[in-house]
Amino acid sequence: MKILLILLTAISLFGAQIHWVEGFENAKKISKKTDKPLYVFISAPECPWCEKFERTTLKEKEVINKLDKNFVCVHLVRGFDDIPKIFKDRPVPRHYVIFDKANYFYEDIGYFPKDIFLLLLNTTLKEMKK
Repeated sequence: MKILLILLTAISLFGAQIHWVEGFENAKKISKKTDKPLYVFISAPECPWCEKFERTTLKEKEVINKLDKNFVCVHLVRGFDDIPKIFKDRPVPRHYVIFDKANYFYEDIGYFPKDIFLLLLNTTLKEMKK
């Protein structure tokens, strides 16, 4: 029984992932339906900073919880996904927060460690409420 409990705990720790919605248009519909802002992450396969952000910051439990609880998340990869013209796709990584209800649009670029990224998300959520 203890082994099963340890195994389930390990799976829950290592299995935590952000719920990424497939496609920007689909994410917009879900955002409108749930009244949550969109978090759009644009990356490129050849980008070492994108890879580092995905491998570190986006694997942090606090980041996963913050994004899943407060945002509809969509990850667009340059060269693979259709990236709407409203977004720049160079240089990457790029981060956007969109909340149509408040006409809110936030854009940033670069790699962020966990603490800075959480600060960015929290500040964005506060600004949207104004």
